[in-house]
Amino acid sequence: MEKALVLCGGGSLGSYEMGAWKALREAGERFSYVAGTSIGAFIGAFVALDEFDKCQRLWDQVDIDDVMKDGFSLSANFFNEARKVQTSKILAFAKSYISHRGADIQPFKEMMDREIDYAKISACKTPIDIVVTSYPSLKEVDVTLNGLPPDEIREALLATSACYPLFPVHSYNGKKWVDGGFTNNLPIDLAVKRGASEIVAICLPAIPKIPQNYELTRLPNVTLIAPNRDIGTIMDFTRKRLDENMTLGYLDARKALKLNKGYDYYFVVKQSEKDIADRFARQLFKKDPYSFEAITTALGLDPGKRHHATAYLMKTAEMAAKALGIDPLKEYTLREMDYLIHGRLEDEVSPQDEGNFFTFRRLSEKMMKRFLLTCYGAKKHRKKPVFHKDLFSNSPEAQALLLLVNTVARHQL
Repeated sequence: MEKALVLCGGGSLGSYEMGAWKALREAGERFSYVAGTSIGAFIGAFVALDEFDKCQRLWDQVDIDDVMKDGFSLSANFFNEARKVQTSKILAFAKSYISHRGADIQPFKEMMDREIDYAKISACKTPIDIVVTSYPSLKEVDVTLNGLPPDEIREALLATSACYPLFPVHSYNGKKWVDGGFTNNLPIDLAVKRGASEIVAICLPAIPKIPQNYELTRLPNVTLIAPNRDIGTIMDFTRKRLDENMTLGYLDARKALKLNKGYDYYFVVKQSEKDIADRFARQLFKKDPYSFEAITTALGLDPGKRHHATAYLMKTAEMAAKALGIDPLKEYTLREMDYLIHGRLEDEVSPQDEGNFFTFRRLSEKMMKRFLLTCYGAKKHRKKPVFHKDLFSNSPEAQALLLLVNTVARHQL
């Protein structure tokens, strides 16, 4: 077996996996084995059948009404947003929940039957393993879908997604099952047992936040794709959140494949831009080479490791971009980011930002935008800003930001 794809469970967070699959597919990645839990099992079935367009259309259209009757999205700010939900809807959901001993997931079952071809899965040549959990013993049971009768495939998929206690316990053939995430939410071990030489694992901060057997993500033949920022809750089916997660999954997958770089942003670095980064790093440490460790640490880089010059320029640009509110869910060249930063500064600078005097002892996140505008205003009006003597020692990253404004200008990129 050559390459395996392992997909984590996580309800609506599966939108992140959809975005990651898009990037993997564009990069020509194909998989000879798929393993998944809960929503990962569903997406995994589409992957094995190579039904990308069908799965994409589903994620482009799905909302909470396709998952449960009388339901509503559960965002991280649910208690603040609950006041916007009609009382009658909350009461209807509560009544249904008590009646079904969990949410009424009849809409979810109907969507499954409409979108998933169980006979195709049974006949599929690509092995598909999923995880379910027996109830109440809470023991892991691994199921291979290939070759099973279509009705048993349906029941297995309902079992792996029985997110108890929100969803009811799933009963079939006299046995009870709950979500596979209770026992193995990222089943990398199944791919290892199958003899996969390469494994791509997509991890979601679901329930639990860190999946069981997470240490397997550090195996030398595992490529891990995981978000580095909040992607919401497992039941947030608002369109904005789903679209953002698909975009983030796409960008993170490209980063895992080394098609882009960056930390909190995403950069496609061109060779000519590497030369600019080299010059930026040389200038940054030319005046005081002993500031190297302090600036490296302040930028969020490990001072114990050797970093390429592009890391210093990217980290500095990311700090400025974040302070200026530049969209993190896009890919940029360093040239494009430079244009955006300087353009934003040009749009927002005012006469009071000339920087004739500066009193900051330390540069906080709240002060960073004002710092950038002051530096830019001084440069624009050809005035030299006066900084407090403790600023650069207390906030070494300020030196990098000042250099970014003064030297990494449009004409240089």
